[in-house]
Amino acid sequence: MKRIIWDEEEAALLVDTYRRIEATPSQKNELLHQLSDVLRKRAISKGLEIDERFRNFNGMKLQYELLRYLMTDGEQGLSENVAKTIAEVAELYRSEPEKFNKILRKALIKVNND
Repeated sequence: MKRIIWDEEEAALLVDTYRRIEATPSQKNELLHQLSDVLRKRAISKGLEIDERFRNFNGMKLQYELLRYLMTDGEQGLSENVAKTIAEVAELYRSEPEKFNKILRKALIKVNND
């Protein structure tokens, strides 16, 4: 299956999930399962062909740890390469929260309408 690049809205949902996990670490697995479900349903509603590995729970755990490395300035998480779009949206979250929130709101509206 062809690799599908993360888009801005997916990245915003990941950053939002990161933020929610940091607030309530005991819900990490539940929140990552929810994120996986949302991203998989979103892809299907867009007409994308996905397999069992697409944005699955294990992938979300990995992306969370990569994002965590970025967000903690290398203090925690995994130091492998993070997707460019995720890095860009994480930077928006940190430096331009208004722009980040606009992307997140757009993503959440679409998710709630599906």
